[in-house]
Amino acid sequence: MALYEAVYENTEQAQVRFIGVHTEEGLYDLGLLFSNQFFGKTMIINMQSGKTILVEADDLHNLEWLKESFNLKSLEEAERLAHFLEDHIPSLPWKAEY
Repeated sequence: MALYEAVYENTEQAQVRFIGVHTEEGLYDLGLLFSNQFFGKTMIINMQSGKTILVEADDLHNLEWLKESFNLKSLEEAERLAHFLEDHIPSLPWKAEY
């Protein structure tokens, strides 16, 4: 039996939002989690697929990456989702802890 040693363990307050998004091509139930753990990025969880990605505002302009990350059907769908997320990603200040 292998023994494991914890590399880090953090506890902190985080902002979490749950949002349902309806588009022409589908319905997305998303969890958005913002924490200092992710260096200013928001963790977005697609509740249906279990896919999770870390996103910052600049990432939303990379539609090909967003399409691939969430297995979307088209670049148009990625663009609609990106526009929606631009207004819904939490804006908590990030502070370096190191």
